[in-house]
Amino acid sequence: MASSSRTKNLNLPQFSPQDKPSFLTDINPAFQSIDDAFTQTAATVPDDSELGITAADFDRLYIGEDGIVRHKARSTSAPSS
Repeated sequence: MASSSRTKNLNLPQFSPQDKPSFLTDINPAFQSIDDAFTQTAATVPDDSELGITAADFDRLYIGEDGIVRHKARSTSAPSS
């Protein structure tokens, strides 16, 4: 017997002590299911440009004295040499 049960969402194999797992029939398809689910989910995650925020914007976040997340304004002066 390969796996005696499957997970609810991705149908991944779950094993009991008497099961005899097989890489070809249990593990390889399970990894493919995980890869497929990840690929489908990744396609729905917006990138930074869709959110209107960049990685540099995250660098300017801080928590104020009142405990609220604040955003430091971008510096408009030229960098000093």
